Amino acid sequence: MPDQEAPKSESTEKLVEGSGKTEAIRKSVEESDKFVEWVVKVLRGKKLTTKLLLLDVALFTVFNPVVFGKILEAFDTKPPQHYAFYFSLVIGAVFVAAAIAAWRTQPKDKPRRDLAERSAIKGLLPYGKDDATLFTQLQREQDLATCAEAITASDFRFGVLCGESGNGKTSFLQAGLWPKLPEQKHRCVYVKCTELDPIEAIRQAILEQLAPSDKAQFPLSLPEMFEAAARLDSKPLVVILDQLEQFFVHRPRKKDRAPFIAAMEVWFKQQVTLPVKILISLRSDFLDRLIEMQKLLGYSLGPHQSFRLEKFAPAQAAEIFRVIAEQEKLEYDSGFVEKMVADQLASATDGLVSPVDIQVLAWMIAGQKLKEERAFNEKTFRNLGGVEGLLERFLTRALDARETEQRRQAAVKVLLALTDLDRNTRAGVLTKTELEEKLQGHLSPSEIADAIEWLSRGDVRLIAPVKRKNADSKEIEGHELAHERLIPALRRIAGKQLSDADRAEQLLDRRTNEWLGSGRHSRYLFSWAESRLINKHRQLIAWGKERQAKEALLAASQRRFYWRYATAGLVTVLVFIGWIGWNSNAWQTWLIKRDLRSYGSSLNANFALGLIAQAFVYAGDSPQALQVWNRISDDSSVYTLRAIAESIAKLNDKEQASMLLVEVVKTAQSISNNDSKVYALRAIAESYAKLGETMKDSKLLTEAVKTAQSISVDDEKAVALSAIAASYAKLNDTKQAKTLLAEAVKTAERISDASYAPSKAYALKAIAASIAKLNDKEQASMLLAEAAKAAQSMSGEGLLSNYKADALHAIAASYAKLAESSNDRALYAQTFRFIEGLDSDENRDKVLSSILSIKLAAADVGSLRKLTSHFSSEAKKAQALARILIAVSRPELIGKKQGDENDQER
Repeated sequence: MPDQEAPKSESTEKLVEGSGKTEAIRKSVEESDKFVEWVVKVLRGKKLTTKLLLLDVALFTVFNPVVFGKILEAFDTKPPQHYAFYFSLVIGAVFVAAAIAAWRTQPKDKPRRDLAERSAIKGLLPYGKDDATLFTQLQREQDLATCAEAITASDFRFGVLCGESGNGKTSFLQAGLWPKLPEQKHRCVYVKCTELDPIEAIRQAILEQLAPSDKAQFPLSLPEMFEAAARLDSKPLVVILDQLEQFFVHRPRKKDRAPFIAAMEVWFKQQVTLPVKILISLRSDFLDRLIEMQKLLGYSLGPHQSFRLEKFAPAQAAEIFRVIAEQEKLEYDSGFVEKMVADQLASATDGLVSPVDIQVLAWMIAGQKLKEERAFNEKTFRNLGGVEGLLERFLTRALDARETEQRRQAAVKVLLALTDLDRNTRAGVLTKTELEEKLQGHLSPSEIADAIEWLSRGDVRLIAPVKRKNADSKEIEGHELAHERLIPALRRIAGKQLSDADRAEQLLDRRTNEWLGSGRHSRYLFSWAESRLINKHRQLIAWGKERQAKEALLAASQRRFYWRYATAGLVTVLVFIGWIGWNSNAWQTWLIKRDLRSYGSSLNANFALGLIAQAFVYAGDSPQALQVWNRISDDSSVYTLRAIAESIAKLNDKEQASMLLVEVVKTAQSISNNDSKVYALRAIAESYAKLGETMKDSKLLTEAVKTAQSISVDDEKAVALSAIAASYAKLNDTKQAKTLLAEAVKTAERISDASYAPSKAYALKAIAASIAKLNDKEQASMLLAEAAKAAQSMSGEGLLSNYKADALHAIAASYAKLAESSNDRALYAQTFRFIEGLDSDENRDKVLSSILSIKLAAADVGSLRKLTSHFSSEAKKAQALARILIAVSRPELIGKKQGDENDQER
C-alpha cells in the first residue's frame, strides 16, 4: 500500500506546486494592474509633485548609466562622453522641481477666525430651530404671526411660502415657524427637499421628529404615512416642505414627478378630514411649476394660503444690524449704518435690502483681523470696499485665504460640482464619493477631501454638511452649496475671464450641430486648444438637451488626441532607436560597406581595389569582393583572389558557396600569368576540399579534384591533390584518398631536382602529412615508401641536401605518427632506416628530435630512452633525456616545451 500511495502523494505535491505557481502569477498580474492604474491616475491627476517624482524614478530606472549602458551595448555602441554627469544633473533638476512644487502647495498655518458658533451671524447658512429667540428680533415678527395664524386656521390644508433666493425662507421656516407652531397647539415636521424622493424624505423626517414606537412597520405610501402620523397625537400635523424647487430640478420629466403628485392628490381629495396640513416653500422663479400640482388637486391658492417673504426695508435692515452688533458685542454707529443701508445696501430697483447681503456684510465685518476693525462704522465699511459686488468680494476674499492657486481651483471646482448651472440652482446634497465621481479626472480624492474640509469650516461655511438616509436607511453625510445667491458670483469668479466660458459654450454648441449635421465627420472634431478651453470651463457650461452628443464629440476628439500622442510617442521611440542604431557599430559598418562599394566601382587604383576586395572577403561578402577583384588589372591580384576563395570555404551555405567557387574558377582561368593562375587554382582546389569536408559532400571534392588536375605546375598540383586526399581521408573515403595521394607522389616525382628542389621537398612534405591521416596503415605505409623513394632520389649537396633532409624528415615524422597510432614496431624500424640513410648527423638528429616530440605524449619511458641512443652526440642525447624527464615530471608542459623548441628550430 505505501508503494501505491507514493505516486498519489507526488501528483498531489505537483498539483499543489502548480496551484502555488498559478496563485503567484495571479498576484503578480493583480499587482501589475494596480501599479498601471496608479500610474494612469497620477498622470491624469493634478498633483504636480507626484508627477515629477514619478518622472524622476522612471528616468533613474531606465536611463541610469549602468542600465542605459547595457541597452546601448545591445546596439553595439556606448553612451556619450560625460553622460553620467548630465544624467545626474537632469535627475537632480527634476527632484528640485518636485521639492519646489511640494513647498508651494504646502498649507500655511493661519489662525482661524471661527464664527461657526456665533448665533447672530450665520453668513450664508440659515438660522436654525435653536435660534428661535434671536429670530424674533430680526424683523420677521409680523410675517411670522400672519403665516402662523393662517396655518393654524381650521380650514387651512395646503399653502405656499415663496420668495426670491436670499430672502430667508429657510431661516423663516426653521427658526420662526417650526418653533412657533407647537405654541399654537400644532405639531410640525420639517422636511428639507433634496434630490431624494420627497415621499421617502417625508417618511424619514416623520420617523426622526415624531419618533413613532414601531419605526420598522411605519407605512411607505404617503397617505398611509399621514394616517399613521395623525394617530400618534390628536394635535393637527403641519408638514413643511422646504426648497421644493429641488423636486422640479431633479425631476425635469413629468413622468418622474407623477408618483409624488398622485400621492398628494390622494391626500388632498380622499383624506379631507385627516388633521394633516402641508406648507411648501418655493423660490419665486419656480412658482409657475405649481400649476401642474394645482390642476391635479383641483385647488387654487387664496390670499390665506399664499405667503410671500419680501426683502427688508432699510429701517428694518438697520435694526437687524443693531441686533447683530449687540449680540456680538461689536461697535455700532447707528447714524452711519442707517445712511449706508438706505444709500448703498438697498437695491436701486425696489429700495429693499436682501437678508443675504445683511448676513454677508456682518460676516465680513466680524471676520476682520484686528479688533478695532470689527465694527459697524464708516472706517471698517470703507476698508471692505463698500457694498458694490458684496457677494463676489465675499467669495473672492474667502477663496483668497487658500494658500496656493491649486487649492483655490480645487475649492472652486467643488463649489461648481454642488451647483446646477443649467438651472441656476443647487445640485442637491452630494456625498464625498459622489463628488469624487463627478470630479474624476479633475481633482484627486485627497484634493476633494481637503477642499470639503476647508469649505465647510466654521470661518468659511461656503458649503453646508447635510445628513440624510440612503436607500438602505443608513444615515450618510453629504454637502450642499450654502446658498443659491452664491451662484452668480461663483459664475464670475470660476474663470478669470467669463468670456472664455461663454466662448467655450458657444463653440461647443456650434461644433456639435456641425458634427451631427455632417454625419459625425472627423473634420469637426475639436483641436487640442479648443478641447482644453471646453474642459477648463466645463463646470460653467450649460449642456442643454444635446449633452450626450456633446460628450460624444469631446470623447471622439479625445480619442484622436490619444492616437496622436501614441504616434508622437512611437516616433520618439523610433527616433531614439534610430539614434542608437546610427551610432552602433553595425550601422556604421554598413555605411562603410556602402562607401566601399562606391569606391570599388569608381576607383582605378589597383592597390586600393585589392584592399577593398580583401575587406569584403573578411566581412563575408565574397560576391562583392569578386566584383571589385574583376576591376583589378594587375596580375598580383591573385593574392586577393586566394583570400576570396578561402573565405568562400567558410560559408555554411553549400549552394551559394558552390556557385561562388565556380565564378572564382572562371576568374582564375582568366589570369594571364601562369604562376599566378596556378597559385590561385591551388587555393580554389583546397577551398573546394575544405568545403566538401565541412559539408560532407563528395561532389564538392570531385570539383576540387577537377580543379587540381587542371593545374599545370607539378609541385602546386601535388600539394593540391594531397590536401584533397586529406579531406577524403577525414570523410573515411580511404580508397579515393589513396588514389589521389598516389597521383600526388607521381606528380612530385616528375619535379626536376636541380631547378625545383625546394618545390619538390615542399610537395613531398605536404604529401607525407596527408598520408599520415589515412586510416589504412598498410596503404599509408606503401605510399610513404613511394614518397621516400622520391625523396631519396633527390641529389645535391649543401642547401639541396637540406631540402632532401626536410622531405625525409616529414616522411619519417609521418611514419612515426602511423607507428604511434598503431604501435607498430615494423614502422618504427622503417623510420630508423630512413634516419640512417640521411647524409648528415645534423639532419638525422633533427628527424630524431621530431620523432621524440611525437612519442613524448605516449610517456613510454623505456622506448623513449632507447630512442635517445640514436642521436649523434652526447649533448644531443643529454638534451633528449632532459626532455623525457620533463615530460614524465610535468606532462602539462609537453605542448609548451615542444612549441618553444619548434620556435628555436625556425
